Amino acid sequence: TSIQSNSIALALKTQLGLEPWISGLGLAVLTWLVIVGGIKSIAKVTTFLSPFMVFLYIFGALFTLIAFASHLPHAFYLIFVGAFKPSAITGGVAGMTVARAIRYGLARGAYSNEAGTGTAAVFHATAQTSEPVRQGLIASLDVFIDTIVICSLTALTVLVTGVWNTGITSTAMTAAAFNAALPKYGGLIVAASSLLFGYSSLITVPYYGEISFKYLLGKWIKKPFRWIFCLVIFAGAAMKVEEAWSIGDVFNGMMAFT
Repeated sequence: TSIQSNSIALALKTQLGLEPWISGLGLAVLTWLVIVGGIKSIAKVTTFLSPFMVFLYIFGALFTLIAFASHLPHAFYLIFVGAFKPSAITGGVAGMTVARAIRYGLARGAYSNEAGTGTAAVFHATAQTSEPVRQGLIASLDVFIDTIVICSLTALTVLVTGVWNTGITSTAMTAAAFNAALPKYGGLIVAASSLLFGYSSLITVPYYGEISFKYLLGKWIKKPFRWIFCLVIFAGAAMKVEEAWSIGDVFNGMMAFT
């Protein structure tokens, strides 16, 4: 939760100059308005937002890749050389870099697509379908679109534009990449996409928690949990990027291995 609110706040701060605490407060209120309606309310909002946020982001990424098409061969060179011969890039710290790549690759991958954490099953189990296999395929498609399509496009845009080597981090890096091809508008696309992607996550994640705590403690925990969840959203928006991701990694790891 802290990661989503932090990423949205960073994007809005970078592009619109909006203070993080204002973003956090707005997100907390908007999230509360949806989650009080339960699973039906959450499903309606995410079903409406999903097509817009996916196509908007893919459009911006593809436009950037077309604009920097001549840099694509070098981008793939960096990917394969970095994967199979890291010493060519890192020199004497190759071993440490490989270890960091594996550590962050696993953490960010699990966080992004939820594969292996067991959370997606909570939502897919609520679907009304006559064919469970079809629902399973839809769940697999989620991971494919998220990882192979969205994440790959993001990596390529960052590499072809050269912003990966500028010291910028998180959402600001992607915004800089899009701005290289779409001055002024590229960053707004990233800000809008971050808001939609992040908000759709913010309103779905509490359902996982509600179901889990309800099983452990009973129905009474639902309302207190929602209040605490919204407070975490507000706090996460004001955190430093590194702090938000570190906290997210810890809790995501605990969820995956318990």
